[in-house]
Amino acid sequence: MIHKIIWSAMAESQLEQLYEQHIKRSSLKAGKKVVSQIIGEVNMLIEEPYLGTVVEPLKRDKIVYRKLTANQYNLLYTVDETKDLIKIATVFNSRRYPVI
Repeated sequence: MIHKIIWSAMAESQLEQLYEQHIKRSSLKAGKKVVSQIIGEVNMLIEEPYLGTVVEPLKRDKIVYRKLTANQYNLLYTVDETKDLIKIATVFNSRRYPVI
């Protein structure tokens, strides 16, 4: 099951912000490590698109959001089988927003 992964503008911006935050708090190496871990988890979706759990409160008619955790970050994404596409909607710190 090969899927194309696309990132929403918001998710790209959030990933960039995480990178910058880790550089400021720690080091360039830490920033690269966090982003690398997140992208590594996302790339697993290419073969296993339903790896994440369904987020029931966000479930709508035909749109089902799934949550994948990478380190301390949650990623919300959708799977569109008809277009063979996975869309990363948002990336957020699970310590700040623990319940979804």
